[in-house]
Amino acid sequence: MEKTVKLLAWAAVVVPVLIAGRSMGGQTFSQTASEDQSTLKPLFFRCPNSSADYTCNFTPFDRVHNTINGNPNASSAPEYRDVVENIVSSKVLISGSVVQIYNSNLSVDNCEKYDWKIVAQAKESANIIIYGPSDVGAGMCGRPDPANPVGSVFLISLPVTIEWAEVTAFTGQTDDPMRKGPSPAPSVIFKEFKNCQGEVVAPTIQPCDLGKWPVRWLYNSAWFFYNPLTQPGSMQATINLSPVLGGGSQKLSYDLQLNPAFHLGPGWLGLPVTFEKDSNIKANLDSLTAALSYDLKFVKNPNFTNIGHFTVRKPQMQARVGTEFAPTRPRDLNFVEGETVKLPFVFTFHRQPSALTFFPVAGIEAGKSLVSHLPDQDGIFRGVAGADASFRWPFDITHNFLGDKPITVEYSYRMRWLASDEPFTDVANGGKEIMSDQRRSYWRGSLNAPLSSNFQFKLTVQHGSLPPDFHALDYSLSLGFTLTTSGATEH
Repeated sequence: MEKTVKLLAWAAVVVPVLIAGRSMGGQTFSQTASEDQSTLKPLFFRCPNSSADYTCNFTPFDRVHNTINGNPNASSAPEYRDVVENIVSSKVLISGSVVQIYNSNLSVDNCEKYDWKIVAQAKESANIIIYGPSDVGAGMCGRPDPANPVGSVFLISLPVTIEWAEVTAFTGQTDDPMRKGPSPAPSVIFKEFKNCQGEVVAPTIQPCDLGKWPVRWLYNSAWFFYNPLTQPGSMQATINLSPVLGGGSQKLSYDLQLNPAFHLGPGWLGLPVTFEKDSNIKANLDSLTAALSYDLKFVKNPNFTNIGHFTVRKPQMQARVGTEFAPTRPRDLNFVEGETVKLPFVFTFHRQPSALTFFPVAGIEAGKSLVSHLPDQDGIFRGVAGADASFRWPFDITHNFLGDKPITVEYSYRMRWLASDEPFTDVANGGKEIMSDQRRSYWRGSLNAPLSSNFQFKLTVQHGSLPPDFHALDYSLSLGFTLTTSGATEH
């Protein structure tokens, strides 16, 4: 069984990657065969920042209150015409930021031949977010001065309030018949502003259905739940029910990972929840953990160093306090607080920013048992070490059928060293439940192959055990489909 699971897992990873792209060797960034683009090279911009050749800044907006940069009258100002058109034609529903990059060496024509991808730290999420054209649209290319053809401004609206961003422009797949590159802004091709009914009106960024019930209530309440719950990495859930025909029992499994966050002070207050349960005892991790967390990151200068396509970010710290619960009988309950530190290593290659990220992790967990079915359980103290990693590979050979959203392979590993005895059951080998302080390990690998921007095929392999009762499983494989938000995270 173990060999079969391993073979299935490797096949699910290797086959889509072979479809997605060519070998990593050769050119770092692939070029199209178009003669017009033979001289185009990838461009990189760090925001907010300015240099002799470019300026990059953010313009926050709120569609519900019709404000740009906090100004309710800005939408009617001529200098904001490109910004207004970009917001209205974007996928942003509530509020966000317009990224504007002025490049004196870039023409409008060349600007439209690039595919623009963004890595950003948002206030609405503790995660570092990765966006591509399939997630947030292709953007627009305009002129800083409509009467002067020199230079170009790239604009794109993101559904987040940005702290910092790294924007990379890759040579576009112009031989793809399905590609839609950046469109010309009103400063290039002037057109009258029209509302949803096609009537020429004064420019506004408010949604057309803002005054209708019940969406009016949703718009006014969206600041509380919409942005925190719709960002990449904030929610992922799978509930599988396997019916049995002609006898036998149904199989029900839960796999829930939830991590909404709110910007508070210098960091993010979050609610990380993990739920792993299966009706098959040999595949049941029997673990529900829920906590309040606080994440701290370096925002003003997030990176230690950038060497070519390799970046070392500064440490990311998290403190959390919450419960560990075993939902299956005997329903043990622990109260635990912990601190972890991650050091991110980031690699960019093959037309994909943050293509490979690696996070070594170290921390401690301490607490006490509130409910225990076994006697003599002392206080809890654990040392924790491990790593998180993510690998993104954009479709290359089949990009005109499957788009630019990359295949993602994610991996997490944790090792816990226990200072005192805690419950342990070697389910994989049919062992009995004992009290033991032997170290506990757990790893999880998953493959997400996008079928659309929000619908993905998912394969997950798990091995090891999770608190509080540490049911040590053999290899567990699950296949299915998942609905996700647009975009991805570094992990």
